[in-house]
Amino acid sequence: MGVARRSTALLATTLLTATGCERTLTPIDLGGDGRVTAPTPAPPSAAPGGVGLAAIKARGALRLLTRNNGTSYFVHHGEPLGFDYELAAGIAEQLGVRLEVVVPKNWGDLIPQLLAGAGDLVAASMFITPEREQQVRFTTPYALGHMRVVWRKGRAPIDGPEALSGKTVHVRRNSGYYARLEELNRLFAATGEKLIDVVIEGESLETEQIIEEVVAGRIPYTLCDYHICLENKAYLPELVIGPRVSEPLPLALAVHPEAEDLAVAVDRHLARIKASGELAALTKRYYETPRTARGAASDKPAGKRRGQLSAHDAWFKAAQRQLGIDWRLLAAIAYQESRFDAKAGSWNRGKGLFAMQPAKARELGFATDLSDPNAATAAAATYLVRLQSQFAGVMNEEARLRLTLAAFNCGAGHVSDARLLAAQRQLDPDRWESVAEGLRLLSRAEHAATAAHGYVRGSEVVGWVNEVWDRFRAYRHATGDRDAAR
Repeated sequence: MGVARRSTALLATTLLTATGCERTLTPIDLGGDGRVTAPTPAPPSAAPGGVGLAAIKARGALRLLTRNNGTSYFVHHGEPLGFDYELAAGIAEQLGVRLEVVVPKNWGDLIPQLLAGAGDLVAASMFITPEREQQVRFTTPYALGHMRVVWRKGRAPIDGPEALSGKTVHVRRNSGYYARLEELNRLFAATGEKLIDVVIEGESLETEQIIEEVVAGRIPYTLCDYHICLENKAYLPELVIGPRVSEPLPLALAVHPEAEDLAVAVDRHLARIKASGELAALTKRYYETPRTARGAASDKPAGKRRGQLSAHDAWFKAAQRQLGIDWRLLAAIAYQESRFDAKAGSWNRGKGLFAMQPAKARELGFATDLSDPNAATAAAATYLVRLQSQFAGVMNEEARLRLTLAAFNCGAGHVSDARLLAAQRQLDPDRWESVAEGLRLLSRAEHAATAAHGYVRGSEVVGWVNEVWDRFRAYRHATGDRDAAR
């Protein structure tokens, strides 16, 4: 089978920590001027006394080997999140130790680093394959997944595995997708069919990055796990999810082959959260819940009176009088996050009209119930004022507000990383278009690995900002304001 290759830059290992059940990042100083000073990451801890529970207890930490992407592990408003991260955090809590997160350079380094003692547990949406079973001890599967072929709208459709004959498909070599394509090519060779032209992508690339290349039209086809397909379809409308091309495959965590006691402890934890419904809830939150509110209400301004946008306008206007934030911008954000539903909840545990995380609201001095629209509006407006002050040096008002919106959506740290990246590329960090480009780049592994705040799904952030901005302009028009001549 002929296999093409594509090169990619090597990335630095990233280490972040979470102590106990209160997950915190290594401190990062974000000054009033928006500049970021990041500490030098510590190397992964050595493994005293070998592998398994005794070594973990002696160290006081469970070391998670995972990937920095929108599924396994990422930082949102300073809080580490991700399906695999939360699984591992629950295990660490049960063991009574803190969680250390280790992100190797490449996908292919996960198992070698586990075997070398640089981590205790691999959690990265990993399929159990015969080759991997020869290297590691897998835990009881926590889910079944299957592979789908995906492509961009307008490209020739694939109606089944046999239709991949003669097609070009891009995957990483150290992936279950590559193993499946090899199986199909053996079948095609035995029946005299054209082989699949398998193009090898760099091991540092995430599946979602390869999917983005597909949607951009630079890659014809790739394979992905169905859950990952669904998650990406939510913000890539041009993505077509094709037919199943594999039988159901088990997804599991992996430990060192000699760490039998750790595997037993993990299996016990997985059984408990399956029985309690916690695992199902976690799966639903990351893979089935839209990242923005959809379908809860009409996009038309609410109410019969001219100029009324929602039932909560009085709170928005009160916030404008007290803090100076345009009430229609608050309305646009509230619509985007909750469709004006004061009791809404979001995928990242956000609550209320603005899907604010309770921890962030408490940090701002609002300990009240965020389902109260008055409290939710006050907290959101206060946060926006604080964020906007970090961009006080940006002279263009629209750019300043767009940067503020981006920080509200993904956190000021990611926006600072994007501005720094824009400046490094000789782009103006005070222009929204430049920062938007920087945010998009931060979803690529080679840039996320060197950024102070790591991965962010930049295209999603940029899309969110643009949608809120367009709705803000529409709300201004609906209440009698007109755009200045350009």
